[in-house]
Amino acid sequence: MKTLILFTLLIISASLAFGQCDKEVKLTTTKTEYLNATGAVERTVDETMHR
Repeated sequence: MKTLILFTLLIISASLAFGQCDKEVKLTTTKTEYLNATGAVERTVDETMHR
């Protein structure tokens, strides 16, 4: 199920990037999860910028 969701998000972001050729698209996230080959979370990195 996670794979399907990630694949769908990837396709949507790719279509935004190619569909908006004359406009800049910026995707941001606050957390990155690194998965192993079985799909289990190995580590999580907080990506928020502290000012």
